Amino acid sequence: MLPKLFRIKAPEFFHSKKYSRKKTTMHLTVISKESHRNTPRFVILIPKSVDKRASFRNKIRRFLEEEIRTEYLQAQNHKDICIRVHKFSKDTSFTQMKSELKNLMENTFTSIQKA
Repeated sequence: MLPKLFRIKAPEFFHSKKYSRKKTTMHLTVISKESHRNTPRFVILIPKSVDKRASFRNKIRRFLEEEIRTEYLQAQNHKDICIRVHKFSKDTSFTQMKSELKNLMENTFTSIQKA
């Protein structure tokens, strides 16, 4: 689980009327918004349509949280970021999802610095 400092709840994220940027791949969507905090905050959404088994959805969530913890918590930006999983088939590997997340987050952080 991510430390509480780096978490945001979905209703709080979507309640904010701030402008958001959305980037999508085959399996993931990343939505980013400005934040008044000094640290990035993340929410991970995995709907039941991905898989009916909670244990599998939790496995995906733990994988994404570990990637965020090891790669993106030290980012010096002030963003709230929502990561939503679309599809996860048996052909999809965690390495493929990791590369998609890396591309999306790099694009998100570079677009943050340009804006």
